[in-house]
Amino acid sequence: METMTVLEPALQPTVHEETFDESYKGKRRYWAEIGDYYPPTEDELPYDDGEPMESDRHALQLDLLIETLTLAWAEKDDVCIAGNMGVYYGLEQAEKLNFRAPDFFISHNVPKRFRKSYIIWVEEKAPDLVIELLSEGTVDADRGIKKEIYQDKMRVHEYILFDVETAEIEAYRLGFSASHSRREYQPVTVGKDNTLACEATPGLGLMTWEGEYRNKWSVWLRWYDLATGEVLPTGAEMAKTERKRADELSAELQAEREKALKLAEKLRALGMNPDDL
Repeated sequence: METMTVLEPALQPTVHEETFDESYKGKRRYWAEIGDYYPPTEDELPYDDGEPMESDRHALQLDLLIETLTLAWAEKDDVCIAGNMGVYYGLEQAEKLNFRAPDFFISHNVPKRFRKSYIIWVEEKAPDLVIELLSEGTVDADRGIKKEIYQDKMRVHEYILFDVETAEIEAYRLGFSASHSRREYQPVTVGKDNTLACEATPGLGLMTWEGEYRNKWSVWLRWYDLATGEVLPTGAEMAKTERKRADELSAELQAEREKALKLAEKLRALGMNPDDL
């Protein structure tokens, strides 16, 4: 196994924003001062922290967010929609093999492909939106160290927290405040009906919805269409809608056939052959 080069703090590389190593076709940035050293890729870094979701409700909530948005954006080939995937944002972090795994995130303008982990120096951008599902064991980190990392290290534009127990939405967005010259997380007002328009999902927002998902009844966080107010459907809901439409069409055709038969009977009673008409 090849030993990874450990960099001294004074030798942390400087990124040249407009210069890229063409032999890597833009996948890795050119790092000055390091010579032939290149930062590791997802194939060289661990990507599984071995920690399961806090509860079945957390796992189902994550699946619901991923499933519905993936179906809605099935034709988009420049977006990464991921859950519980490790995110690397710096070489020092990579050397310590210490990565962050947001519960859910979206990143635009990156190729749609399978990933073991999301590496910012490979993708050349940070995620645009992160959602953390709160639990008693994670709430302090989600509102503390993780929030600081998303704000200061990754520069994630939108950060949303959802409490699966109380169904409360908490949201932040990078912006300037009167007392700070750099962008920091500013609270975003959530609608009285528990709705939130997201800048990272044009035309879509988040809302709480009470109902059944995979045979479990709860109040879920769901994507919805800002124009119609309708939630984005799951695969099962789409299939149910199609079956309903097919049944309605079948009923309409049957009604038309019965109407035609009754008309034919009336014509025959009048001594007319409906086939001659």
